[in-house]
Amino acid sequence: ASTTMAKTNSTSGATIHAMVQRVKRNDPTLTSLSIRTERGRGHFFRPQTTEDWQHIGEAIATNNNLLRLDLHCLIHDWVSTKTWKEFYANLNENTSIRRLALNQIDLYEGEIFTLHILQFLVNNTSLTSLSATNYSLGLEGTRLLSSALARKTSSSLKYLDLSSAGITDEACQELVVSALRSGHSGLRSLELNGNSIQNAGCVAIATTLLNNPKSMLIRLYLDNNDIDDEGAEALADGLASTKCCLKTLSIHGNAAITSRGYETFSNALCNAPHVDDILLSNHIIQRFGTDCNQLSAELKSSLGFNRVANKHHVANRKVVMHHFVYNCNISLFEGIPGSLVPHVLATIADHSIFKNGRTDAQASKECSFVKHDYRIRHLALHHIIRLCPSICERHLSLGGGMAKNSIERASKKMRLA
Repeated sequence: ASTTMAKTNSTSGATIHAMVQRVKRNDPTLTSLSIRTERGRGHFFRPQTTEDWQHIGEAIATNNNLLRLDLHCLIHDWVSTKTWKEFYANLNENTSIRRLALNQIDLYEGEIFTLHILQFLVNNTSLTSLSATNYSLGLEGTRLLSSALARKTSSSLKYLDLSSAGITDEACQELVVSALRSGHSGLRSLELNGNSIQNAGCVAIATTLLNNPKSMLIRLYLDNNDIDDEGAEALADGLASTKCCLKTLSIHGNAAITSRGYETFSNALCNAPHVDDILLSNHIIQRFGTDCNQLSAELKSSLGFNRVANKHHVANRKVVMHHFVYNCNISLFEGIPGSLVPHVLATIADHSIFKNGRTDAQASKECSFVKHDYRIRHLALHHIIRLCPSICERHLSLGGGMAKNSIERASKKMRLA
């Protein structure tokens, strides 16, 4: 079904009445409704009177085509508590809405979840996305939300956004332990941007969501919190777990994380000292949101490798990259079976996975990384052949013309032929 956002900036009674009628008669083209109480840019539906709120609430209660409802209202507005409660009572009757967004809504210190829309949260098996942003829940409010989510009879909730909700370490622990772990292992995306999460909160997230075989979380956003190196290490430990299925982690704006903290992430993706450790590293996470200048070449290359679907190939590439490119391990190289040497040389020379096709603001930084990656591969291949020239004669005799052609192709690719 086509998705049409119902919005208008007109204040005429006729326009408001027409919109209410569309919702009331289950217009199949109306699947998304945005309601605001304050003036602003853009287009939206803005009730003018208490009766408007009553009528739109009654229409939502019986509508079964509406999939998304966005409420963006100033906390201190003309809408009375009685009007909101009546609106929420009608919302409780709806079973079709999949996405509910509450932005700058008075959440009554979290009581909205246990007193006003509890029935909607618990009984609506269609609900997949809940956002409650730009209002401070605090510890008690988070507990009430956790209690409501824990009572939800289905695990339909996939996306939870509590950005700028005043969540501290203790509130974060309450949220992930009492609600998400018990009833919502199917959660796919969690946004906790702009809160006050520190080290203890990171430990709770890592142990409950990342190091949990039942967790299906693939996106985690922790931008603009109070995370330092200790918190980064806790998150990295969670990523290092073989139970972790996270694909995206964003930690923009946590200025207290230093190069030491980022090094722990690099080790989680490629524990380089031993080949066996590399094979057991994280080959799943692909996107790491932070300042591009904070990421080491090793971490960037590991993220690039992880985008390859065949994880066996990912592990092999990491072994080659960290033992023969970043560190020229000649003793290990000399122990490689003859038939594998041409393939190892070709892998050292292959930087195609890092080709830059982006055109956004990060493109120039990534282009510099691609050039740097090409240069270090060039030097590594030259260094190996210079320190171990016997590989050419030794493996030519074992592999014949095929080995010769593979080495020549690898050398030519790096402009050494």
